[in-house]
Amino acid sequence: MQFVTHIKAIQQKTPNVKLFTLDYGAQDFRFYPGQWVDIHLTIDDETHNCGYSITSIPGSNHSIEVAVKLAPELKLTTYLHNSCKIGDEIFISRAKGEVYLTEHIAGPYVFIAGGVGITPLYSMIQHIQINKPHTPVTLIYSISTPEEFLFEKELRTLEKTNPDFRCLVTVSRTTHHHERFNGRINADMLRAVSPPASSSYYLCGPPQMVDNVVEILHKLRGELDIGEDHIHYDKWWS
Repeated sequence: MQFVTHIKAIQQKTPNVKLFTLDYGAQDFRFYPGQWVDIHLTIDDETHNCGYSITSIPGSNHSIEVAVKLAPELKLTTYLHNSCKIGDEIFISRAKGEVYLTEHIAGPYVFIAGGVGITPLYSMIQHIQINKPHTPVTLIYSISTPEEFLFEKELRTLEKTNPDFRCLVTVSRTTHHHERFNGRINADMLRAVSPPASSSYYLCGPPQMVDNVVEILHKLRGELDIGEDHIHYDKWWS
């Protein structure tokens, strides 16, 4: 099933990421925080498809937001970045994905993101802030360089206004920054963060990063009091 949307707004969020607001109007489009859609575009008489996580929350003025990282090898991302404009028609699929936030998964929450893997987790974080604002939430975000900090302004503002939200960033490819951590997420870093006991963990990022952190979390299950079914993850490109 496909839905027709129109581009309502375009924002440059980082040097390589643009945020697109897609208006679906009165169509019965529904999703859970953490799900994604396929974008379908016909470019030079060829149909191109690519999946993007929804970064907004359900009920956001009959529209969704998707963050698109420029990937020169993908014609669809190049077209979105360089050719699309407000008012253009974009086709999307129904919402997909089995890793999403539901009322049955209780907090505290720990979100672990790598690169553009922050996109589905950002939807979840916003949903919690609106519906359970006093629930402890910890975000551990791994980026290559400070310039790639997606949703930096929004997350820093949330950290200042909500004492129950923490945003901890590690930078892997340079030491010239003001964040707390350097390098890839590791066991010592997770111990230093000291996540609340019995937290629900959500991870999204490049496959190798997710595999490594899931392995670390399983090794630290007893130490950090992580329930056997409290680790949820999805793998994304960065």
